[in-house]
Amino acid sequence: MTSLRIRVALPDSTPSVGGRETEFVAYEVLYAAAMGTKGAAANAALTRAWRRRTDPAVAHALAARAALAEDNAVDWFRLLGAAPGMGRELMDVKSDEVRFRHLEMVARVVRPAAPVARLARTLGFAIPAKEGCREGAESTTEGADGAPRVMPGEADADAVAACEAWLEARGAVLVDDGEGGRAVDGKASAPKLFVPEDVNAVAHGPIWTPLIPASFDKDKVARFGGQVPMDRAGQPSE
Repeated sequence: MTSLRIRVALPDSTPSVGGRETEFVAYEVLYAAAMGTKGAAANAALTRAWRRRTDPAVAHALAARAALAEDNAVDWFRLLGAAPGMGRELMDVKSDEVRFRHLEMVARVVRPAAPVARLARTLGFAIPAKEGCREGAESTTEGADGAPRVMPGEADADAVAACEAWLEARGAVLVDDGEGGRAVDGKASAPKLFVPEDVNAVAHGPIWTPLIPASFDKDKVARFGGQVPMDRAGQPSE
């Protein structure tokens, strides 16, 4: 099912796929990680990836999966900056969650405060805005796992401002750091952090469940979901 969804999302004419099996395998791993897919399909994707782990795109996807599982924001955003093809778009599905988990950890353990400029670099606000653009990055490296990573440069004023806005939107308490900048007050922020409501969220359409074939006749089951633009019902995992 994961493979089918990626093939639907990535038409045959997509230049970044170009028939490269290893790149497609990397997308499978990133998709499964981003969607939290488990079971036989996810295990099969990991098996295919492990066999091709020397390929940089596959090594990158496996490293990103590990960083997500370990809540390793530092490595996640270094990998994000070097994501090949459409890997960045797949990783960005989880980037906000990775940022928020790191912020929660910072609020719990850092005293008295964490400089926003440092957080902007850690949380990916200082990496290039577009894949393939390396302005603002110090260097691209390859780890022992074979995955490419971008080492972000110092956060500029725009990156710091974007980080401040993101922090405030999630309840972080910002204070002057005594050096002309701002910092997150960990003790004051910890009980106030929250994930803002997604203002772009939309109500889902018809969703496929085991109740559908059990409740409708064959003709209605065959037509179920056909009234929406994708011409099919959604899956529960979506």
